[in-house]
Amino acid sequence: MFTNVIKLSQQLSLSKSNIAQFCIKHSIQILCIIFQLSAPMNFKEETISSVCGLYEKSPYLNDQQAQQFIKNVSVVQQVCLKFLLCTLPEQDLDSYSLDFFLAHVNHTLRGCELFPRVHDDFVFLNFVLCPRVNNEHLEHYKPYFQSQLLPLLQNLTTQQACLALNYYCASNISYASSDIQTLSPLSLLLSVLGRCGEESTFAVSVLRSVNIPARQIYVPRWSHCDSNHAWVEAFIEGVWVYFGACEPEPVLNKGWFGLNASKAIVLSTKTSVLSEEGGICAGNNVKIVNVTERYAQVKKLKVSVKNGKNVVQGAKVSIGVVNSAEIFNVAEGESDEKGEIIFTIGIGNAILTVTTMDKRTSVEARAEDTQIDIDLEKCQEITEFTQKAPEATYTDSDVITEDMKRIHTEKEQIALKHKQNIENGFPTEESAKQYLEDFTYLTTEQKSIISQMLIKAKGNYKQILEFVKIANQMNQTELGLKIMQSLTKKDFIDITAETLKMHLEAKSGIHR
Repeated sequence: MFTNVIKLSQQLSLSKSNIAQFCIKHSIQILCIIFQLSAPMNFKEETISSVCGLYEKSPYLNDQQAQQFIKNVSVVQQVCLKFLLCTLPEQDLDSYSLDFFLAHVNHTLRGCELFPRVHDDFVFLNFVLCPRVNNEHLEHYKPYFQSQLLPLLQNLTTQQACLALNYYCASNISYASSDIQTLSPLSLLLSVLGRCGEESTFAVSVLRSVNIPARQIYVPRWSHCDSNHAWVEAFIEGVWVYFGACEPEPVLNKGWFGLNASKAIVLSTKTSVLSEEGGICAGNNVKIVNVTERYAQVKKLKVSVKNGKNVVQGAKVSIGVVNSAEIFNVAEGESDEKGEIIFTIGIGNAILTVTTMDKRTSVEARAEDTQIDIDLEKCQEITEFTQKAPEATYTDSDVITEDMKRIHTEKEQIALKHKQNIENGFPTEESAKQYLEDFTYLTTEQKSIISQMLIKAKGNYKQILEFVKIANQMNQTELGLKIMQSLTKKDFIDITAETLKMHLEAKSGIHR
C-alpha cells in the first residue's frame, strides 16, 4: 500500500517528506479510492460456518429486506454483517440501520489494509470489528482515527504502536470522575475529560481503528476499597497485554492498578459466544470472560445446590463483595443439570448467594473454601460479614532505565501541552458572550443562561449555537431554552442541534 503512496506522490510531485502531510490532509475514504484498496482478508470456512450457524438463529433470518441487503455485498462483508447482527445488543439493532453497520464493516476492512496485521478470525471479529465497547453511542469513529494515525504508526511494530497510541490517547483525554453515561470516542474528544470507563472505551476504539485487537477489562468492584476500575488489553503476537488507558508508561503490562488488580475477587471482559475463550453466557449471544488469573492468584470454587435430596438446576448463584455500603455481585451464573457451578475467583472472602423462584440463601465463602454445598431446605441469610481482600501478589519486574524515564517525561509534557491547546479553544465567560453578540433577539437573561451552556458544551458549543438559531426560526426560543436546561453535563457535550430540534418539534407540535 505504501508503494502506491510513493507512486502517487511522484505523480503529484510530492517529496517523500510531504507524504505524511498529504495522507493527513486527505480523508481515508478518498485515499482508499485512489489506492484501489481491495478486501484485506478472507475468512476460513469454519469461521463462515460458525457465523452463519449463529445467524440462522437470529430474527434477521426472516427479514427479507435484511436478507436482500446482505446478498448484495461481498462474502467478507456478509460474514462481518452477520456477526454484528447476531452478537450486538438488541437495542443497537433497533437504533442503527443496516447501512450504518455496513459502513462500519467497510471502515474496519480499510483499517486492515492501511494497517496490515494477521489475526485469528475470531479475534478479529470480536476485538477489531465489534463497534461496541461499553454503553457508548455508536458512531463512525474509525475513519477519523485512521487519518490521524496513519503517519504516526509507519514502521512501528504492534508493541511499539500500542505504546505510541496510548501517548496519543493521553494527548487528548485526561481522567475526571463523572456519572455512568459513557461518552462516545468522538464526543470525548470534545470534552478532554473522562472517567476510566470512558478513557478505556476511547483507547480500545483507537486501537481497533488501526487493526489492533483490543478489549476493555473491568474490575466490577474492588474488594479492598470502594469503587471500580477499567483498563485496556491489546492482543500482540498471540498474547494479551495490558495498560492503563490514557495513562501511558514506557512499557506494556504496567499500570498503577497492577497491585490492586492482584487483590481483586473477579476481573472480567465481554465478548461474543463465538470467542474461543471460555465464559458465562450473559444473553444476546454475549458472554462474560473471567480474566482474574491473568492478574491475581485464583482458586476454583465449586458450588453445589440441592433442595433436600434433589439437585437444583437453574438456580441463580452469585459472588458478591461489600463495596460502597452495599453487596455488589461481581460474578454470577446458573447451576447446571448436576446442580453445580464453578467460579474462578481471587483467594479472598466473599458473599455467596443462591436464589430460585421461591427461595434464597446467602453464606460466607471463605478464602480457604473450594467447595460449598447449599441446601435450599435450610435457607439462611448472612448477618455479619467482614470483607477480606486477597493477598497482593503483584511484582513489578520491568526495568525502566533513566533514559526511558526521560523520554517518557518528555512525551507526557507534549501530551499535556496538546490537551491544554485543545482546552484553550473551549468557550470561556468572555468568548461565550462574544459568540452571542449577533443574537440580538435574545434577552440579557437568556444570553447569560446560554453563555453558561456554551461553557458546559466545551468543544460541542457550535451545536448549541446552531440550535439557538433553529429555535428562533421556529419562534420557540423560550421553549428551546427550557429543553436545554433539562440536559445533563454530558448531554451538552454529545448532543446535536438536530436532536434538540426533534425534541423541540415534538414538544411544540411544530413539524417542518
